[in-house]
Amino acid sequence: MKRFHIALAVDDLNSSIKDYSARLEQQPT
Repeated sequence: MKRFHIALAVDDLNSSIKDYSARLEQQPT
């Protein structure tokens, strides 16, 4: 599996993790 790093400034970390996990269909590592 290829990996890449995303650095974002967000207001609500937990909701952003849920959102991007759904978009990328992967859990954070």
